Amino acid sequence: MIKRFFHNLRGRSKEQSASEQSYNPKTSAEDFIQLVVASTPYSENFGSATAYFLNFDPQEKMPEYKDRLKQKADEVLGRARITPQFRQYIVSHLLSQFQLGMAPSVEYWPEQMGIDLEKGEYGIFNPQNAKEIERTVLRGMLTHEDELSMIFATGVAGINLDEWEREFRKLHKEKPV
Repeated sequence: MIKRFFHNLRGRSKEQSASEQSYNPKTSAEDFIQLVVASTPYSENFGSATAYFLNFDPQEKMPEYKDRLKQKADEVLGRARITPQFRQYIVSHLLSQFQLGMAPSVEYWPEQMGIDLEKGEYGIFNPQNAKEIERTVLRGMLTHEDELSMIFATGVAGINLDEWEREFRKLHKEKPV
């Protein structure tokens, strides 16, 4: 599965130039979904159900894969019109779930990022929707409605929320709250 993921992304790169990919919301959303699948470790499918297994070994699993996963996440999310802090927040979540060996359902992240390929919704890769999705996440942290995400962002991901707010204002020309 892991090899197939990177092979598919590499093959797609040959079919389209980088500039075509960066402005194609559908391709970017599809690549994001593949990224989410690749960052979901230690799972087994049993019919229509997927079981995730905990990784109780404290040492990192396959660090070279983790580095490639981070690099691909930065590249895919670099196509979205979001702040660097929001990109870092998403990448940190994906890498954390990979390292811990557990993850929410594969549908969780695309849904959180407003992606629904069946409905033709490309979420953060659609410039008209990216601002509102990021605003919702950032507003929850700044107003303390989502303290768990705020703790993750400032602790695990090492993001300065004041800087994130400034970058949001700079990028979108308006306040997140």
